[in-house]
Amino acid sequence: MHVADFSDLKAVAFRRRRWGGSGCRRCAAVFRLCGPTRMATITKKDMLDRIASRLNLPPVQVKRIVQMLLDEIVVELLKNNRLEFRDFGVFECRSRPPRMAQNPKTLRRIAVPGRRRIRFKAGRRLKIGLSAPVPDEVVPPRLAPAGVQPAPAAAPQPAAGVVVAAP
Repeated sequence: MHVADFSDLKAVAFRRRRWGGSGCRRCAAVFRLCGPTRMATITKKDMLDRIASRLNLPPVQVKRIVQMLLDEIVVELLKNNRLEFRDFGVFECRSRPPRMAQNPKTLRRIAVPGRRRIRFKAGRRLKIGLSAPVPDEVVPPRLAPAGVQPAPAAAPQPAAGVVVAAP
């Protein structure tokens, strides 16, 4: 919500205390009153229900399949294997060596143990999707219900300055 959306300052002060953060740029110039931008949280159950309804399968069966996939991903990452999902992305395990750090308050040196981290690099299709505007409902053609055809692609437009003769 923006500052203009609030009718009284008590509500604004309450929201400021509750949300914290600097909020959006439009309100930051006025009083820094808006809460941080929040994104929707989609749970595994939400995803399972969507997939089950699209494929007309029982949710229990879809849950078993998805959980097996997630378990296999975990097992392979624990083995330090690289997982590549074409057009989606790559998961790989990276090791950080142990190092010495310093507490800025006390200036005391602290040994930080090495650790393993998971790195995700977005694939081509995901990068293209992230750069496009977000539509209301995105349904990949593979997951569309049977009998529903995806919308046909628009005909390519000729480049500027190119004259196309009529057939």
